[in-house]
Amino acid sequence: MRHRVTTLFRANSNALGLTNTRSSEVTKHPLDNTSASRRVAASPTTLKSCCSEEKSAKMQDTHKWISIPGLYCSRYCSHKALQPMTSMDIEIESPPLVLYGPTTTSTGALLSGQLILMISHETSTIDSCDMSLYMDVTRKRPFHSHCSNCEKNRIELQSWKFLNSPTKLRKGKHKLPFSCILPGNLTASSSGSLFSIEYKLHAILTPRRAEDVTYSKVLEVKRAIIPSEFPRNSIRIFPPTNLTASCGLPSILHPYGVSTISIIIDGCARENSDSKILRLWKLKRLHWYLNETQKIFSPGCRKHLAKHATKAEEEKGVSHTDVRVIGENCYRMGWKENYTKSSGRIEMEFPCAIRPGVHPICDLKTQDGIEVSHSLIVQMIFVEETMSLIGSTIETTSTGSARVLRMNFNMTVTEYSGLGISWDEEQPPLYENVPASPPGYIDLFSNEENLIYNYDGVIRNDTHRAVLESSSVASFDRHILVC
Repeated sequence: MRHRVTTLFRANSNALGLTNTRSSEVTKHPLDNTSASRRVAASPTTLKSCCSEEKSAKMQDTHKWISIPGLYCSRYCSHKALQPMTSMDIEIESPPLVLYGPTTTSTGALLSGQLILMISHETSTIDSCDMSLYMDVTRKRPFHSHCSNCEKNRIELQSWKFLNSPTKLRKGKHKLPFSCILPGNLTASSSGSLFSIEYKLHAILTPRRAEDVTYSKVLEVKRAIIPSEFPRNSIRIFPPTNLTASCGLPSILHPYGVSTISIIIDGCARENSDSKILRLWKLKRLHWYLNETQKIFSPGCRKHLAKHATKAEEEKGVSHTDVRVIGENCYRMGWKENYTKSSGRIEMEFPCAIRPGVHPICDLKTQDGIEVSHSLIVQMIFVEETMSLIGSTIETTSTGSARVLRMNFNMTVTEYSGLGISWDEEQPPLYENVPASPPGYIDLFSNEENLIYNYDGVIRNDTHRAVLESSSVASFDRHILVC
């Protein structure tokens, strides 16, 4: 195919007006002047090299070098690339976007900032300038692996139109403010093995007689659940044994922090009055691990759902689940044991933290089938031993029986709440002797009846006029302020 294209260019070079920048003259190979006897006496290696040189000479004649103007420009070329006449930037002025509380009670977060236009020319005419806030949901295991519509879903949350008509802007920086309130039921920004949720500001600037200028900025939206004031306690019973576990758990877990878990196990000793033998349950090992479960439902787009129109609604998508361990530890000692004739008790405390570098996802649940949950699993191994109460010596004998006790707790992983003050609770300070609104003003030089505004903003009519001698008044710009 390469030879055909070269031959076509060579045949039509005169018709297209193309000039050859490289000389196409073919020089005669020096081997042509040698004698026949010398060629016969040459070695096979020499003959092979001669054949390759003759072939390259013929190829040089067959394939012409053609240069087309405008396809290549050296670095010393005088035609420099035109710089863009306009560039954009987004400056966020509001605090970090944190949604306080669960989705049912959260009031959202305040987003405010400025879109900065940087004009490099003296004057520039801008036809339009728009910006939108999008939520991009990407399913990494879509319904159809090679369909972008099944994989990505974009939802527009807010839009701004800064210019209603074409506007001329001078050289320099121009700031366009914007603000909005993010709803409290939004999902926090997250990225996992099955999905990713991302918030993005996308601005489009349309200058006159120039290409559109676009700019995008990724926003990080977090959710923080305020911890409860009361501790979380749980009691588990393990029949047929008499073991009872009382666990003290934190109400929430943070991605980067350490929490303490306490466990008290009662019923570790039982006395047999007939045989005078005390049966003991001794803890040999405690193993805990924290699981993170990701679940997604990947629906199909309209194109692929049309092929499954006869199927049920639950069959018009694919469900995926991924479970990983984000923290674990094992203990073989470090607890307190107290065995008595009536009952025995084992007490222990251990730190629980997420392993560094895991990048966990906070708990979330959406209406389109995305869910992330966490669970703490505590596994204990007990071995039964017997101890005789007769005699002064204390010796224990293993019975060979053992029990594996497992406890499962649902945990909530969330970001730090900080001060825990949402945007609607931030207000100016109120003082005891200062009213909520300023006092009212009356005009003494008007013929109308005096109107006095109270502090609540309601107008009331007074039948008597104010007596200046008995009232403390202050005059300012022909108006009287009644104190």
